[in-house]
Amino acid sequence: MTNSKNSLNIRKEYLKEKALIVAVFLSLLPHGEVYGFNKVKTANDYLDEAELIIEKNYMPLLEKKKGEKDKFLQLVNQSLKLEESARAYLYLGFVRHMAFDSDSYKDSVQYYKKAIELKPKYIRALVALSSAHTNGKNYQECMNSTNQVLKIDPQNKIAKRLEEDCQSSLDQHNLNECMKDYEVLWHREPKNKVVLKKIDECMVELGQKS
Repeated sequence: MTNSKNSLNIRKEYLKEKALIVAVFLSLLPHGEVYGFNKVKTANDYLDEAELIIEKNYMPLLEKKKGEKDKFLQLVNQSLKLEESARAYLYLGFVRHMAFDSDSYKDSVQYYKKAIELKPKYIRALVALSSAHTNGKNYQECMNSTNQVLKIDPQNKIAKRLEEDCQSSLDQHNLNECMKDYEVLWHREPKNKVVLKKIDECMVELGQKS
């Protein structure tokens, strides 16, 4: 009986010592890491957080509400410090796309192209690139980008709409170029016979009229 009690006491002391060792070890760790509360963020975690800022629309990047644009940029740059990704460059393109200053078109195009370079069939970046080319009045490049999207996803509604807009703008631009020598008369007398004849000639030349 005495031996059993002694064994039990020894067992209890052993468990206390073991618990103490574990407690000391845990106390040396930063609070929360033991349970995974301070999980180290990945590059995608930062981008997911940035995505929440533009989840409904891109207005925060335009209006700079509550420092959201700065926060968005900070998150994207933190992601890029960990890993270069197509998604991060797409987001940088969004920021410059929404700036609407003298260099924003060129900058956004470069970021979108970088995203596509890393991920060639990245539909989101290809659509954004088409839109940027529209803003820059580079309609042929816009057509090239939308064509790439439609090869990947023939039913993409945004790409279809952009393609129609770009084609219409490109046709109008080409017609204006063709009518350049008649521009003054065209605006002053749009129904003038000479003007109408030249318009017909231009339409045939541009393949817009059979």
